[in-house]
Amino acid sequence: YRLPKLNCLWNDVLHFSALNPKIIFSRLEELGFGPFRDLKWFEIPVQVLEGLPTVVYRAPIQPRQDFALDEADVEVLDFQSWSEPLNLSPEAESYFKSCQTENRKPLPFQFTPHILVRGEINLEGIKIQHAQNIY
Repeated sequence: YRLPKLNCLWNDVLHFSALNPKIIFSRLEELGFGPFRDLKWFEIPVQVLEGLPTVVYRAPIQPRQDFALDEADVEVLDFQSWSEPLNLSPEAESYFKSCQTENRKPLPFQFTPHILVRGEINLEGIKIQHAQNIY
């Protein structure tokens, strides 16, 4: 799939969650999924991405035919006005609860904005978070 505004393929970019994974996995554990004690992730400040082609991807509530991407799904990240979300979206919360009710395994990052970056990131000095340290 081609990514609007980055003019490249979906697999050509680095994918990040806009929402801290500890919020997502804590909620999933509260709903009876998990445990997620062995997870690790990079905590990358958004400032590290400045100067790189970066967009925010918000998946549509209903996938399009052939899972096609639309210009409306992607916006160029405005570093000056960006603020990290602090909570699950209502759509993610509803989705997780429906997975619980229907006894389905959830996709943890469903309905969470994704930060997509075309380029390389220097990981020197970047923190690695461990799920075992957040509970």
